Amino acid sequence: MSDYGPRSGLCCGRAARGIAAALVAASVLGSPGIAEGYRRGLASSVGGASLGRGHVAWIGLGYPRAALGWGVAVHQRVDLLLEAEAAFGHPAQSDRLIWGGGGGLTLRVGVLRGRTSLALSARAAATVYAEGGGVAVLLDLLSPGVELSLRLSPIVALHASLRVPLHYLTQPPSFGGGYEARCGVSVVVWRDLAVFTVIGAGATLWSVHGAGSPRVEAVAGIEYRILP
Repeated sequence: MSDYGPRSGLCCGRAARGIAAALVAASVLGSPGIAEGYRRGLASSVGGASLGRGHVAWIGLGYPRAALGWGVAVHQRVDLLLEAEAAFGHPAQSDRLIWGGGGGLTLRVGVLRGRTSLALSARAAATVYAEGGGVAVLLDLLSPGVELSLRLSPIVALHASLRVPLHYLTQPPSFGGGYEARCGVSVVVWRDLAVFTVIGAGATLWSVHGAGSPRVEAVAGIEYRILP
């Protein structure tokens, strides 16, 4: 009998510790904040994770632009993202350097929210730059897109999107359409402060050229999220 007593006590002790650890983990993971954060995913200015009831402000720098933005949730699954930018390269022709600026508004509607988040988007924007001794305006005509986010951990998320750019250029007058695929990652570095990076590539087909012109994007930045 004495041989079984210590072993039985040891097994009971291990079982008790296992149960205690499971209860602690369940209480942490089941807390409202953690549960809401997991359901919402990593809400961001990029990707498909909508803000829920929050706000986000961001600064991005890269090619072909530097941008300052602010986003707000107008509904549980609907975001408005407002952006002002300085342009260093042509938004729809990667082989052209320009100097200009403008801004845009993106509507993002969440379809799926959680560890995997999916949203539909539409963007309207205008970029003004010098062209042939005058001024040209490139208009983004509610370009539609599909945004996807995948949460890898409480602080890391992957993002991907596919957008159909619809443009009107005033000089020379022409319409353009095409595609643009993007991917990126966001990482929370301190509380609601995160860093992100996005790269993209695609092509634009212009009505006056009859041939596609390449479009590329590479932007890195920081964002501050004000989430409920």
